Amino acid sequence: MTTNLPTIVSYTLEDILDRFEQKIERQFAEVNEKLSHLQIGQIQLSGEIKTLEERVNGIGKRIDNQEFASRVGSRLPSWFH
Repeated sequence: MTTNLPTIVSYTLEDILDRFEQKIERQFAEVNEKLSHLQIGQIQLSGEIKTLEERVNGIGKRIDNQEFASRVGSRLPSWFH
């Protein structure tokens, strides 16, 4: 029967803090990158919303014109058609 002896590993407090700092810096960099992507996406989405708003306004104006033309056309004498 074999017994496993425990392995003892020792680190200095400086080593532990350095590794902890590196991990935090990596995670901070990842968060910053994701935030940058979100900001870029928000800018693109705002532009797309503005474009859609302009298109909807244009469609609304055309519908208003069509409705006006229909109302005016229905009031004209039959001989005018």
